[in-house]
Amino acid sequence: MWYDWGSEVVNPVGCGDCHDPESMDLRVPRQFLANALEREGDPIEDASDQRMRSLVCAQCHAEYYLTGKAKRSFYPGIWDIALKI
Repeated sequence: MWYDWGSEVVNPVGCGDCHDPESMDLRVPRQFLANALEREGDPIEDASDQRMRSLVCAQCHAEYYLTGKAKRSFYPGIWDIALKI
């Protein structure tokens, strides 16, 4: 099992990836998801509590790409198109 590896198991995901460190409210700090939702006309600031429960997972568990020399993350245009079908 994975736990047999003990200290060799490294998990870069922490509480702060989904929770505000002050209030513990759900949050989406990955800007590429917020940008994609804004393009869709569904800003993250308007998300219901239930939708935020999905979005905190979607910020990592969705297909995205790295672009340019800075390797910035973004959801591709096809994602925008697919949401409108």
